[in-house]
Amino acid sequence: MVKLADLQDLKQNVIVITGGSSGLGKAIAYEAASQGAVIVVLARRQAELQIVRDQCQALSGNPLMLTNWMSAIQK
Repeated sequence: MVKLADLQDLKQNVIVITGGSSGLGKAIAYEAASQGAVIVVLARRQAELQIVRDQCQALSGNPLMLTNWMSAIQK
């Protein structure tokens, strides 16, 4: 299994994660945040995204949370 740590040093890199409120996106957000990356998490579900945002913030600092991103793009 390849870990994000094997790819590069993630400190202060910005990572944009779509589908970040559950599953693989959520796992990637947590792993990247724990390695010091700046996280931009995109998802449709506000409540779940808030939980991920709070956990990422606890792990690394200050992730940015965006929600309902597809509806904003489609307008």
